[in-house]
Amino acid sequence: MEAISHRDSMSAIREDKTLKKHMLVVLAIGLALGIAACQPASAPTPTPEPTPLAQPTATPVPVATAAPRGEPETATPTVTPPPVMRGADLSGDGDKLTRPLAFESGVIRMLATHGGSGDFLVQIVAPDGSALPALNARGEYMGAVAFRVSKAGGADLAPGDYQVRVVTTGPWTVSMRQQSWSKGQTPPFTLTRTGSTVLSPIRLDDGAVRVTFTHKGDSAFTARLLHQDGQRALVVGQGSGPSENERRLTVGTDASADLASGIYLLAVVADGEWTVSMTP
Repeated sequence: MEAISHRDSMSAIREDKTLKKHMLVVLAIGLALGIAACQPASAPTPTPEPTPLAQPTATPVPVATAAPRGEPETATPTVTPPPVMRGADLSGDGDKLTRPLAFESGVIRMLATHGGSGDFLVQIVAPDGSALPALNARGEYMGAVAFRVSKAGGADLAPGDYQVRVVTTGPWTVSMRQQSWSKGQTPPFTLTRTGSTVLSPIRLDDGAVRVTFTHKGDSAFTARLLHQDGQRALVVGQGSGPSENERRLTVGTDASADLASGIYLLAVVADGEWTVSMTP
């Protein structure tokens, strides 16, 4: 009985030692875990942000501005060019000699007004001092005259530089024009005017035309057809006092023709009422 008890005691001692070892191992593990838990966590290493790439500078591209919607594009209107015109507008009070003006081949129309009560004289002065009496009136005046500029014989003036001399004691205006037309009024027609006037443009085609000029004034009168190029002129009415002139003209390229076809001006110098009729 004693022997069994001794064995049991020894076994119990060994089991107790084994248990204590296990407890020490568990205690050591727990202590290690506790110490680890008490240590501060190390901060994570920050991941560096990528450095942005330098962006190329964009060159601005011009952008066409579109027309606002709802507004139709405006079409450029076709403009018919006016007749070719060259000239000058002059004015003054009393005597005056103007600067030189360039006169080219053609017909010059001169419209003049005078507000004085005395004489009103207008002259075209050439470089050599010679003068063409363009207008001679007295008192208040408003009218128009015309003269040919051409190298052809019989012209009123040759192309060149001229001055305008005005002799008067009152206010005046003088407008000078040279024009060219491509179209004109064609016969038949009848026109009535008073005083000195220049009618234009009149187109005469090949064929025959009858011109009747009637004057009702008391003074002298002259009516001339002037081609716009200044090369041709024909008197169709001339006289003094009340009278009637009638001429039948041929228009064409024949040497026997009175006039060549083309655009003409009718220049009338008169102080009374007059009427011109043109019929084929």
